[in-house]
Amino acid sequence: QTWRLTMVTSPLELEQPLLDRPSRSSQGGGNKGGRFIKLYARFRTLLKTPLARVALLIFGILLVSRSVRDLDDFEMSYEEEERGCKKRFRRPTFAYEHPFVTSSYYTSSCNETILSMLEKKEEEKKKQYQPDAGRARKQMAVVRPICEFDAEAMPSTFRVWDHFPPCDVDRDRDTSVDFFVCYSQTYSDNTVAIRAADEMITMFHDKTIPWTKCFDNFYAIETDIA
Repeated sequence: QTWRLTMVTSPLELEQPLLDRPSRSSQGGGNKGGRFIKLYARFRTLLKTPLARVALLIFGILLVSRSVRDLDDFEMSYEEEERGCKKRFRRPTFAYEHPFVTSSYYTSSCNETILSMLEKKEEEKKKQYQPDAGRARKQMAVVRPICEFDAEAMPSTFRVWDHFPPCDVDRDRDTSVDFFVCYSQTYSDNTVAIRAADEMITMFHDKTIPWTKCFDNFYAIETDIA
């Protein structure tokens, strides 16, 4: 049998059962617990205010939108890995919009730098777009067909234009000219054709090359001939 000795400092303590009487060591913890309870009560009171509820609602919306965006990024990056890209990245949305979606190049190229550059160009076009601007200038398209066996050499065939550009680069043109590289099959089935288109787009947007000033836009299209 074990006996416990308790020091009684006040006659009032005799009225409290010895087993229920708090020990000296627990009284300090009780003070801390009391402070915590008071803080918790104040926090709950604060949450009942309209401003706090609005803040929580906004925080919840932001949290959900961030989760959805992260999920989209994961799905998009997984698609890039499935295409054979060495690096996961988010493909720009313009690649899935008309008219770019009609060509598998924009959904198959792994060149993130080129796709990001094209995305910025498209955003600038949308900002500067004027419905009646196209009627003031004539429009023309130049189409360069390529097939599987000459896709790799295709960029080098334009070197002759370095010395003999197809237009007067020092003269203002009254005609809007778009350049199209048309692949006879699909870019998604030929990485060589994709790299050739990558090189052509990089070359086209390098305005230090004189002949690139003869054209306003460059597009990689395909005919999907089996």
